[in-house]
Amino acid sequence: MECLVMTYNDQAVCMDDTAKKLGLSVADTIDCLIVHKKVGTTQYNSRDYISINFQCKFQKVKKNYKTNKYTSLQETFEKYAADIGHKLQELVFKFDGDVIPKTSLPLDLDLENDDTIDVMRKKIQTTKFAK
Repeated sequence: MECLVMTYNDQAVCMDDTAKKLGLSVADTIDCLIVHKKVGTTQYNSRDYISINFQCKFQKVKKNYKTNKYTSLQETFEKYAADIGHKLQELVFKFDGDVIPKTSLPLDLDLENDDTIDVMRKKIQTTKFAK
């Protein structure tokens, strides 16, 4: 089975996106990729997968995960958080110094095999009350 993945400015185009929502003009181009899937499964072609490393200062161990370039990173982030014993809400993920939204696709970020995502704990703000 084949699926069509559409992107505009290296961002995935969703089914409910409109030309107005994307800010398209008549001169803009939407890129299309054909993704091969096995019928009855959610498996993609093996070349659609990349290995991503996760590292954080508070764990001192690099972990590697295989993820699909055309699916959200949220599931991989959740697996990583569970593996290190933290809640996803406690962590911030960065690539090249920029915070990664959970809904991002590896394709959106130009992630390649063996790229590394930095992980940090969110800073908790405390408020001091005057006595």
